[in-house]
Amino acid sequence: MHCLQNLTQLNIWHVLFYLAIIPAVVYSIQWIPHLKLNPIPGFWEVHKQILEYHQRIGSGSNVHRYCSNWYTWLLMIRPVAYFLPDGSKCH
Repeated sequence: MHCLQNLTQLNIWHVLFYLAIIPAVVYSIQWIPHLKLNPIPGFWEVHKQILEYHQRIGSGSNVHRYCSNWYTWLLMIRPVAYFLPDGSKCH
């Protein structure tokens, strides 16, 4: 019961700090080696290009009939097939 009581003591600042600020800082730090080797384009431009690329290729069944929409991934509504019965592999 002691652990459950600790959950009630969380406030919005704890949640924001541990689930938003720390992950954002760690993610940004991981880009330092790439940006040192390739300073142009910068951090924001790279992310803009990544977003534009993914918007261009699309998602779901309009790309391929076995593709799933991003919002179904967490619930594994359409699981990924790594091995098919005929012996071929998905790429």
